[in-house]
Amino acid sequence: MSDQELPYWIAFSVFPGIGPLRFTALTTRFGSARNAWRAKVTDIAGVIGPALTAAFDRFRRGFDGASYADRLKKLQIHPVSRVDPHYPQLLREIPDAPILLYVRGQKYLPALSAERTVAVVGTRRMTPYGRLVTESIVAGLVPYSVTVVSGLAFGIDAVAHRAALTGGLPTVAVLGCGVDIIAPPSNSSLYNDIVSGGGAVISEMPLGHRPAKGLFPSRNRIISGMSRGVVVTEGSDTSGSLITARYAADQGRDVFAVPGPITSSLSRAPAILIKNGARLAESAEDIAEELGFVRRNKPLSQAAPADATQATVINLLAEGPLQIDEIIRSSGLTSREIAATLTLLEFAGLVKDLGGKLYSLV
Repeated sequence: MSDQELPYWIAFSVFPGIGPLRFTALTTRFGSARNAWRAKVTDIAGVIGPALTAAFDRFRRGFDGASYADRLKKLQIHPVSRVDPHYPQLLREIPDAPILLYVRGQKYLPALSAERTVAVVGTRRMTPYGRLVTESIVAGLVPYSVTVVSGLAFGIDAVAHRAALTGGLPTVAVLGCGVDIIAPPSNSSLYNDIVSGGGAVISEMPLGHRPAKGLFPSRNRIISGMSRGVVVTEGSDTSGSLITARYAADQGRDVFAVPGPITSSLSRAPAILIKNGARLAESAEDIAEELGFVRRNKPLSQAAPADATQATVINLLAEGPLQIDEIIRSSGLTSREIAATLTLLEFAGLVKDLGGKLYSLV
């Protein structure tokens, strides 16, 4: 696409009444975004109707494209159109692929162009179990060099992003607002770490667009659309993660669900998905095997550990198999801390239970 064409794609992305399907209809009818933007009112009305055309005509007369482009440049936000080679290939394939993505990230291109993408989503009101399994799944994906996609929300989303950064994986946060808005504000540190850490924060929403409940389903279709598979680790029977999973199924993506305690209401979403054909995931290996991923990187035991407790256990087991009592005694940590850490590392496929309370690295 020429440099002369991109400003018109950007302009169409700002007008709220014309989404991906109408934009496609207009560019098909007029041959390009530039021609569609400059077309006569009567001709445009023949494609999108008179009422919307009147609103669009008012918008294009008042839109200051140069000023908007300056704002993008000052904020270091990169517009990536649907025909840009760096636009996510999987996302381009869905029927309602965004006209354009607004992207923040100092080294965003590898994250957007990644072929191995897995979305990890779930409830905002996570339990300790939800945190544990989310961290475990993401840590277990480290050897497969995946890009982790999620929504930067409270709870599972934030844990998935943070676990990816900890493990050295690129991660993409898809927002339901403009990328110049950090929502929720309490995730500002995470947002900045993603931007500076080789990941990307993206949205189809224009600058200044505030978050609203009705925008999240559209955001969710992007999360699933750019991912090979969607993993739901925890959520209620009204969780937005079910919407993401539904989009994934409609888009031909694989859906995975991590089982949880039947006594927890936040195990309902995974249970519903499993009953309806989602693949049960007990480890990252279940996901990688189904998606056909092979190991590329060193396992976590040979790379940066996720936290100090894991590092202690990994270092002790690097000397050879140990009984759990020996690990507790040598580490100076409590039995509860060691048991939880061993469970986490075992779930991630990094530690093996040899029986008789004897553990070793895989």
